[in-house]
Amino acid sequence: MHLITKRIICLALTGALCLSFASCSESNKTGKYAWIDSDLIDNQDLSGSCRLQDDFAASANSDWIMNHTYDPLGPNGSFEDTKLTVDQQKRALLDDASKTSKNLELIRSYDSLFSDWDYRDQTGVEPLRKYIGYIDDISTLEDAGKYMLDNVKNPFAVSLVKLSAAKHQGEDQYKCLEINQPDYSLGKASEYYSIRDKGLQERDRTTATVNCLMTKLGYSREDSRRLLNECFAFETKLADINPEGMSLDAYNLIVTRDQVLEASGGYPLNDMLEHYCLGKAVAYNADLIYLKGLDSVFTAKNLEGIKAYFKVRLMMNSLPLLDEESFTLYRENMVDRMNPFGSVSEGRPDRYLFHILGNSCLNAAMDQAYLDEYYDENVFQDLTDLSNMLIDGYREILDSKDWISDENKARLNEKLDNMALLIINPSNTADFGNMSFVSKEDGGSLLDAYCKINEFEIRHLGDITTMRFDRTYWDIYDVTISTTATGSAYAPWLNVLYIHIGILSGNIYSPDMTIEQKLGAIGAVIGHEMTHAFDSNGVNYDFYGNKKAVIEGNDMETFSSLSSKVTSYYEGITPFKGADTYAIDNILSGEAIADMGSVKCALMIAKDIEGFDYDLFFRSYATLWRSMCPKGDVIWYMREDDHPLHYLRINVTLQQFDEFYITYNIQPGDNMYLAPEDRIAIW
Repeated sequence: MHLITKRIICLALTGALCLSFASCSESNKTGKYAWIDSDLIDNQDLSGSCRLQDDFAASANSDWIMNHTYDPLGPNGSFEDTKLTVDQQKRALLDDASKTSKNLELIRSYDSLFSDWDYRDQTGVEPLRKYIGYIDDISTLEDAGKYMLDNVKNPFAVSLVKLSAAKHQGEDQYKCLEINQPDYSLGKASEYYSIRDKGLQERDRTTATVNCLMTKLGYSREDSRRLLNECFAFETKLADINPEGMSLDAYNLIVTRDQVLEASGGYPLNDMLEHYCLGKAVAYNADLIYLKGLDSVFTAKNLEGIKAYFKVRLMMNSLPLLDEESFTLYRENMVDRMNPFGSVSEGRPDRYLFHILGNSCLNAAMDQAYLDEYYDENVFQDLTDLSNMLIDGYREILDSKDWISDENKARLNEKLDNMALLIINPSNTADFGNMSFVSKEDGGSLLDAYCKINEFEIRHLGDITTMRFDRTYWDIYDVTISTTATGSAYAPWLNVLYIHIGILSGNIYSPDMTIEQKLGAIGAVIGHEMTHAFDSNGVNYDFYGNKKAVIEGNDMETFSSLSSKVTSYYEGITPFKGADTYAIDNILSGEAIADMGSVKCALMIAKDIEGFDYDLFFRSYATLWRSMCPKGDVIWYMREDDHPLHYLRINVTLQQFDEFYITYNIQPGDNMYLAPEDRIAIW
């Protein structure tokens, strides 16, 4: 999983803050319950009173914590520092007229439309009116079918199915064209059957968006209410077809085009596949239950509901691309209303630009321009060498585990030997051909631009589904693995590790770092992702990425027991008074296992390096995870992010290893001490 957080404009969910009651020196609590959440703004003044032996995260980062001035616009930590550097470098490229390329010119054209807020406020929501009008012009079911295929009138390619591509079990030669249920206003089809808190929140976001934009377009509140009711009613009919979505068996089922078209009946799916050059896909995976029921919903009787659905999806997708008032509502909609400390996030203008850009395939143009400017062959080789050192360290770890049979060790080593390391460079080069956007001087808009972006994206999907499958193919157009993202990733279904160029600066990486610093920073990042091959999820995939366990028999029972012990260790930890506690079923064991595995791997390397500075290594690791945030962020992390909180990533991880105890003379009675029999590191 990505080390970076998985949210939108991410690092400033501020709220009314009150002082934490946790303290290093005054609390009667001991061990892990005595640590302060040193990431929390409220605890800024407390870190200076902590001993290394009692709270390493707070003490090791105390100088930075006590002297850092929190800025809601960021940066407030090592990963944010690095992201800011990348954003500044991107902006410098866009502003430097001497830098010329087709990709840069395309992004500059997009930037001109996005970043000129005076122009956006001047045009207001008028760009949306034209597209609403196209939907109003639909008078027959045939018109509705034509609208879904119109690249000029349908900027987000909205239809009643969602198309994507992925590798599936049973098909090794090609990626499958996935045909699934579309986006819903309540989030998931099951919410229409039994609505829960998340469904209610999504409904409220949809309602707020439609009410705002309809009012700005001159419609009455009654018009908004009627539109929403028609949309929700139609979505309920769609959701009723298969409310629980695809079963695991159905998800892994490979079908043919004929089976897909037969299931879709009168729905114009064949026209869609042909229009977007998707008809040559070799393998398909589809929600056949949904497709079979879609024929009974895509009817003239439901035409008004279909049009209402088109309008609501159009408005939801358009919200961040209109005027500043609309964009503010978009940010307000991102607040988790179930978070008692949540509030509207703030951010630098370029953060908004690159975030919105990063949600579309056009981001590949920015990635390519960045690579053209900043790729360094020496850095590539340095990371390759470091990664190979970590692989050797991991091989030594696997071979040292006496609870694993020789047969299982052989499978684990086979997986390690076949792990593909994709470093910095995607496999293809971004090329958008003759794509261009109508400028603001000629009355262009971001919605007009998205018509062309989405057409390109879907046609590229056709290319992907006709290419011979190669698990090591890193598609530069894939927004989920953008190389300028501040992170790294491991894909268990491919057995592939990605190292992004966007993480290679600041406290995370510099070519001039010592080996101790590299192992404690970028080495820990790479080692973390490497360990995902052997965490509670990764062990269920083989060396090629097939869903086949690499640990079998009694050894798997032992591994599951060890994994449960990792999760249980977090039970009852509360970062501040009034916050949630980690529950025993919290899905974080895989991430915690990965953190501990990365440090163990680095220590295996360190033991063979004469004069290795363990203090510098451990402090570099603490620096990697230093951050500062308000309570709203802490709550968000605990509820939405599988990773432990940053202070726990430091303290829990390091207290597992003898080298840490020796370096700081940690003894029973110190809060960082954990008895050997209670330690939870698996690897």
